[in-house]
Amino acid sequence: MTRQLTSDDRGTAVRHRSGPARTAAPYVLLGLVAFLARLLPTLRGGGLSGLGVYDDAVYYSGAAALVAGRMPYADFVLLHPPGVVLALAPFAALGRLTSDPAGFAAARVAFMALGVLNTVLVARLARRFGLVAAVVAGLFYALWYPAAATEARTMIEPLGTLVVLGCLVLLLPREGAPSRRATVLAGVLLGLSLGLKIWAVAPVAVVALWQLFVAGRAATTRLLAGVVAGVAAVWVPFLLLAPGPMARMVVADQVGRPRTGVTIGGRLRGVLTLAPHLAGAPAATKQAVLALALVVVVAAAAAAWTRRRARVVVLLLGVTTLVLLAGPSYFAHYASFPAPFLALVVGIGCGVLLERLPRPVAVTGALAAVVVITLAAVAPLSRHLNDPFPGTQLGRLAVGRGCVMSDDPGALILMNVLTRDLDRGCPQPVDFTGQTYDDRYAAQSRPDGTPVPRRANQRWQGVAVHQLTTGSATVLARLGHDGFDQATLRRLRTLPVVGTVGGYSVIGR
Repeated sequence: MTRQLTSDDRGTAVRHRSGPARTAAPYVLLGLVAFLARLLPTLRGGGLSGLGVYDDAVYYSGAAALVAGRMPYADFVLLHPPGVVLALAPFAALGRLTSDPAGFAAARVAFMALGVLNTVLVARLARRFGLVAAVVAGLFYALWYPAAATEARTMIEPLGTLVVLGCLVLLLPREGAPSRRATVLAGVLLGLSLGLKIWAVAPVAVVALWQLFVAGRAATTRLLAGVVAGVAAVWVPFLLLAPGPMARMVVADQVGRPRTGVTIGGRLRGVLTLAPHLAGAPAATKQAVLALALVVVVAAAAAAWTRRRARVVVLLLGVTTLVLLAGPSYFAHYASFPAPFLALVVGIGCGVLLERLPRPVAVTGALAAVVVITLAAVAPLSRHLNDPFPGTQLGRLAVGRGCVMSDDPGALILMNVLTRDLDRGCPQPVDFTGQTYDDRYAAQSRPDGTPVPRRANQRWQGVAVHQLTTGSATVLARLGHDGFDQATLRRLRTLPVVGTVGGYSVIGR
């Protein structure tokens, strides 16, 4: 017999059906904001087929080389663990079936989707500490320029953010303690982060020590067992194939990198995305704004610290920021390393500070925080991502020629000659300038052991000239960053110009 629903039953049924929808709605909106914050600056710039930051193409090129049968460390320079190359391999395989630009564009869109997932994970973690914390943290991460710009490209950091946030979600369930299985799986995710970048040692150490303190030795042992499994899954196959080169490139070459000229203040301004707002400002103004911003972050961290379960996030923010300040080199995308923890600390801190206020005041404060975050994101996100690159036209100029060489693998990808050249056995390096960090290729050191700058590195000049003149055609896409001396430039200028499009030339023998 079919039971008729009473009015109360129907109301309950409606609530049960609409409850999940209402619960998911904020995450869907935050995800949409995150995706647009990554897509729109890309479309305003060179688009999905534009020339982005150098590393963006290096990792995809490494994946394409792996799919073609070349092994990282043994056959080409890769200055990081192989996790990013493995993650991009399916897109490189797609590029092999379709075209290099299509595979590259698909990978970029996938990483934007990864940014959406990271935004949702940040919001879900912050939700443990209240709705205000979830909305503020999620919106902060969705719009925060270091995260948005990095997740619009095929970089390492979005993958590292994903696995560490996944670990925290497992270790910080909504209720109770994590299960044994969840703890082991959290460890596996941490281990995978070590398969992406050696900087991940810092968050792994923080989470392990925090777990030991709050959960005890047995739970920490399970976590570390998972870490070992995650590391082994990524590292062991490549260590077996090239143990010496892998250890040298991933560890020694990274530790031995020269220190860039970015000051600690400059690095902090990058993390806090202050540079776009302070362009042309006097030094005193920059210092004052940086000091004020640091006071706000410290206040948020102090408020978040009052929540026992949030302390691991505060520690992660502190340690990842210290790694960023102490590291030998600094590039803009490094600021995305502490970004998820900064978003969580700001969101949780805001929630804690507002929860004891009268509801109207708390709501007003939360709305004010949303407005401030949104306005602060306008200037950075108004920048365009990727530069226009006439890949199709330059590719036509290279048709019928042999191996095409370049100082940027992005040019080869967008010209649709990367896969072709790999199949031909062309000696195109995956990481052209990265060779200057490795002794086997082009590194050169002074008697005191410090690295020689590229422009004064005669070994590098010889390697660069040889590689760029080995093929039948060459495209120079980043002359300002190659570190060529005048003799190298003169040698390259002797090559005849096949054709020029949009300021880029195909030169050849």
